[in-house]
Amino acid sequence: MFADSVMSGLNGLTAGFAGLHWSNPVMMIIGGLLLWLGIKKDCEPLLLVPIGFGCILINIPLAGLMEKDGFLRILYDAGVITELFPLFIFVRGPGFGWTPLTSSIILIVIITIIFTDVIKEFFSLLLFLLFLLTLFVHFTIIFDLSLDETFPMFK
Repeated sequence: MFADSVMSGLNGLTAGFAGLHWSNPVMMIIGGLLLWLGIKKDCEPLLLVPIGFGCILINIPLAGLMEKDGFLRILYDAGVITELFPLFIFVRGPGFGWTPLTSSIILIVIITIIFTDVIKEFFSLLLFLLFLLTLFVHFTIIFDLSLDETFPMFK
């Protein structure tokens, strides 16, 4: 029993080395360099550590991590395609805190202008959506379209 599992593991290891392309170790070294920069040198760790781990894991031969039902494919589809992971990384704010940004009155004014612009754009988008909804309701009344005919699922 134990000998069978050891032989199976050695066969898998041999198949992995046989499937190894020269670019896989190169990219694993680059991933290790990114991990080293992110962890040891503290250079953008929120960005470099996940990229380094992904670079190493993707280049493991015959692992199938990015296949249709692979582990990293599921994470990629759930977090990167939906833009959830960038939201977690960049919305939390700068890694050094707000103190250097608020030390100068000019920087406080610039930050206030930026946030005011973002809030203004958000409310203008809400007003535009309200305008579109009003147009939709208006046209359904003018053209005598009942919502039951337009949207039969709401019956």
